[in-house]
Amino acid sequence: MSEMILTQIELPRVLVKSLQERSAACGLTLAQQIREALTAYLTERNEPILQADDALFQLAGVIDSGVGDLAARHDYYLYQKSYPEALQ
Repeated sequence: MSEMILTQIELPRVLVKSLQERSAACGLTLAQQIREALTAYLTERNEPILQADDALFQLAGVIDSGVGDLAARHDYYLYQKSYPEALQ
């Protein structure tokens, strides 16, 4: 691991208790658990929510509604909400 920088943070008592219990069960220090959790969090945040090969993308264009303005007025068709005159 690279150079460590000492950082102080405040954690809720219940979270520290949970980390201590996990530490006893797994043999990991609180610092190790926090580093692992932060690394996982930052890794997940940098990955796109949808991957290019996601099946959701394959649905695009599969169904033809016959409604030409469905993309612009989807709320109207789903919820019968009225729109400003500019969109009508």
